Amino acid sequence: MGLDKEKFGNIGANSSIVKDVLEIRATVKEAALDLNNLFNALVENLTSIPQPKSVLEMVRCYEQPCDTLIIAAKRQEGLQYVSGKLILAPVDAHHISCAAELYFQNAAGKWVSKKTSSGPLRATHMTPAALAEVQRLGKVEFEILDPEHS
Repeated sequence: MGLDKEKFGNIGANSSIVKDVLEIRATVKEAALDLNNLFNALVENLTSIPQPKSVLEMVRCYEQPCDTLIIAAKRQEGLQYVSGKLILAPVDAHHISCAAELYFQNAAGKWVSKKTSSGPLRATHMTPAALAEVQRLGKVEFEILDPEHS
């Protein structure tokens, strides 16, 4: 970036004005980059609106969170994972829920149960066929295996 000599005269490259101008320029560039990143993130969010999922696709969405819960309980609490299940169930005509029930034993052999739920999810998260299947069956259960031994 060149400075206009008529406006600024012979300002040396080490002057504080030049340093201030260069710092402002860098700040403006960073702000423009931040706005660009924000815009790209917004566009990505808008274009990645979730498509309705099959029963199996819904279950896969919860696979990683369940694995994380199991591994954390084993490592942080010293629990032994025994079994668990993931349950998709209708809440009402317009909502479903996804819940996990995880069963562990501690070092003394005492059973420890950990449960979590998505709460009501809009039924539009599932394809009409998948929703109809879950509603017809009342609930769909899947076994959750130990992520460190499967």
